[in-house]
Amino acid sequence: MKKISIKFIPYEKMKKNMELVFDELKRGSIVIIDSKLSPEEESEIITKTMENVDLKFKGIEISTMDVSVDRNESSGGKFTTLIVEKLRRILTGRERGITIIGSANLVKKIEKTPEELLLYM
Repeated sequence: MKKISIKFIPYEKMKKNMELVFDELKRGSIVIIDSKLSPEEESEIITKTMENVDLKFKGIEISTMDVSVDRNESSGGKFTTLIVEKLRRILTGRERGITIIGSANLVKKIEKTPEELLLYM
């Protein structure tokens, strides 16, 4: 049976040291980040990956899932919730969500639906 390593990296730690994410991916880990990455951050990881593709490291699969407030919900606090969500985004500069990145040697495909991320290995 093959051992699978799943590494949770907080967004703040990833921001301080993007190399940490890449090192885990080269080791064959699946990395979970507690935020939706910006296009620039995703691009940085993809660029670093492309620079290091070889026979042992074939690349990555990456996907994000937005877990923002459902704008179709019918609760009475909908307006307040949306305001709080906007303020949090302005103050922290980050989107609520989750990012999953896996080595292409391990993860063959990541499929995204509105409710879930599916990893095919």
